[in-house]
Amino acid sequence: MKKKIKFFSVGLSILISFATAYSISIPASAITSYRSIDNDSIATGYGNFIAPPTATYIYLQDTGLYNNDARYTSSSYYNYRYHWTYPSITASGNSCYFKIGAYLNHYTFNDTAAYYAEYRDTMDSLIGYIDQDNAASGWNYTVKQYVHHNLALDGFYSHQIAILPSGTFGYRTGADAACVYFYT
Repeated sequence: MKKKIKFFSVGLSILISFATAYSISIPASAITSYRSIDNDSIATGYGNFIAPPTATYIYLQDTGLYNNDARYTSSSYYNYRYHWTYPSITASGNSCYFKIGAYLNHYTFNDTAAYYAEYRDTMDSLIGYIDQDNAASGWNYTVKQYVHHNLALDGFYSHQIAILPSGTFGYRTGADAACVYFYT
């Protein structure tokens, strides 16, 4: 047993020396901007709103939710949007990634194709779908890459995201906390 430990220690020492001498590292994506937004503006200081004004998102309280509260609506109302707003975030370069995270931790959230979008002015861009019914408890993500030939000149910005129900009858779309990442 002592020989195995000594052999392992020597091997590990050689590996560390080699990695240090040749500066081996795993590059990580550079996060340009990040925002974390709860479902109500009191917790994060950022804004939230529902559109159209006639839309209904029901208030829900539970200890398993982010800051103990969330909103939900029937997923059959595909045009009921729940928006999270935040100060503009930007990225520059020839391409960037936009990543939305959704905090999902309640059995009420069971929309199988909740639509997550990024908004700029009056335009929206689908980032992706999350199956809220089969999602892991906690943070779940969807990512989109933007490629623009002159992104370095124009830059890329965003100031709000939204969730839209799938339009499927008999399910509920949850809106708890969200987070946004821009990275290149």
